[in-house]
This record gives sequence, C-alpha cells and structure tokens, in this order.
Amino acid sequence: MQKELGIIDNKKEIELLEKIMNNINYLCQTVDDFRDFYTPHTPKSNFLISNCIDKCLKIINSQFSNNGISIKKEIEDFKIFGFENQLMQILINLFNNSIDKFEESDIKNRIIKIKTSQTNSNFSISIIDNAGGINEKILTKIFEPYFTTKGDKKGTGIGLYMSLQIIQKSFNGIILAKNTQFEYLNKNYLGALFEIELPKTLNSE
Repeated sequence: MQKELGIIDNKKEIELLEKIMNNINYLCQTVDDFRDFYTPHTPKSNFLISNCIDKCLKIINSQFSNNGISIKKEIEDFKIFGFENQLMQILINLFNNSIDKFEESDIKNRIIKIKTSQTNSNFSISIIDNAGGINEKILTKIFEPYFTTKGDKKGTGIGLYMSLQIIQKSFNGIILAKNTQFEYLNKNYLGALFEIELPKTLNSE
C-alpha cells in the first residue's frame, strides 16, 4: 500500500522485503523442524542462548512495536547443545501468547521480561509479562492438547502442548506456568510466568 501511495523509499522497501523473506525462511524451517520432531534426523548443535533470544525478538519485533510492548532482558549467557530452532519456536509461541493477552487488556505500560540464569545442574529461561495473568481455573489445563481460550479464529490449542512435548522429548527438560507479581520502576504488576528448566548434563557440550 505504501508503494502504491508513493510514500515509501527504496531503503525502507528493501528493509521490509528482507523482513518478509526472513519470516518466510523461518516458517519453512519451522515446518521442517516439526517434521523432524517426529522423524528426527537433524543433528544437534551448540548455540548461545543470547543469540537464540535475539533471533526470536528480531522475527516478532514489529508485533511488539505495534502493540506498545517493551522488552526487558536479563541475560546470563550460556551454550546449549540441542535444536536451536525448536527452542525458538517455543519462545516465539510464549511471546505471541503474551501479545494476544495484551490485546485483550487495557494495560498501558506493557512489559515482557525475559531472564536466563544457570545453576550447577540446570539452565533456566523465564518469560514474564504484566498482562494480568492466567485464569486460575484453567492454569492446570493450558498444556493440554487442543485447549485454547482464543476461539477458532486465533487459537488451535496445540502451541503450549507442542512446546511441552519439545522441551520434554528434545531437551529432557520441563516447562512450568504460574501467575506472579513483580515490581518494575516502583510499580507492582501481575502477570504470567513461564519457566523452562533444562538439565545441563544433556544440554551442554
């Protein structure tokens, strides 16, 4: 539309086309990865969690901007030995769930916080938002297949289910969800916390 109206320059056009191609390539890889999930043949590799997170944020950066969401990072970097694209799919799914929740709310200062840390035995990846949290009545059901609160137009109910399957089968880890309160810039917020725990013994090399 911008091209037809003559309000876009060549630099901006090239930038947008590159974003489109990056997303197409990511979607193509996602299809392959889900196929590999059931008939695995792709080898594992070492990747930095910081790079993995940055790739995810780059893919959906426009959605954050369009919805007025600020991203706060607390990253302790470490290497994981596994399937990077599968972990990216999980993180992007969690980010998108937060975006959908924000769209339903009238919260002005929208925040998504991503934090990584490690202990002697585990890697930890946490995503927290201030979108109001998850209804306690459904909190125990969100990882069940085909369970969704988004309706037919937006939700299939397999995003969190597949995330759980990938974490358990590909990384031998766990993913947990709960509601939490946190303070940011002297204000208290309520939101959802998703925490991924990966054992170092099978996810580092």
